Amino acid sequence: MQINHSGSAKWFGSYRFGAGHISTARRALNDYRYDLASSYEGGRGTSPEELLAASVASSITMAMSRLLEMAGFVADYLDTDVALTLDVCSERAVIENVVLTIAGKVPGIDVVRFEQFAKEAEATCPILASLANIGITRVVNFADSIGARFEEPPVVDSCAAE
Repeated sequence: MQINHSGSAKWFGSYRFGAGHISTARRALNDYRYDLASSYEGGRGTSPEELLAASVASSITMAMSRLLEMAGFVADYLDTDVALTLDVCSERAVIENVVLTIAGKVPGIDVVRFEQFAKEAEATCPILASLANIGITRVVNFADSIGARFEEPPVVDSCAAE
């Protein structure tokens, strides 16, 4: 079964001083503003990178919920934060690292099992699969415990080829 999803973007003006609007087919976003300042300077609106982070977070969380349900568990909650590191070089910008922080409380499992589900969710996430060449760090917070880092991202200088 194939499922199609779509979005659109409009841009007006120059790269440095112009602005655009992003929309999703089902109008979760409807002509939402984005521009250079929102991508690189923390300006108002959103950015493609911020939308990608939200996409990864929602996809990982849904994947983990699915895996838990298939194993007979239901989470009291799952909370996933995703931070993307954007390396801005002179000619291009490259996403070079993704940090996933997955928190949750799932009755009937311990932190080791929670980490196994988190790893499997990461491996089966279709959005994250498209970022396969990027260093990924996973931080797991189980039942409000202190986060533990399980993987260190590779050191990558994405601008070295310039």
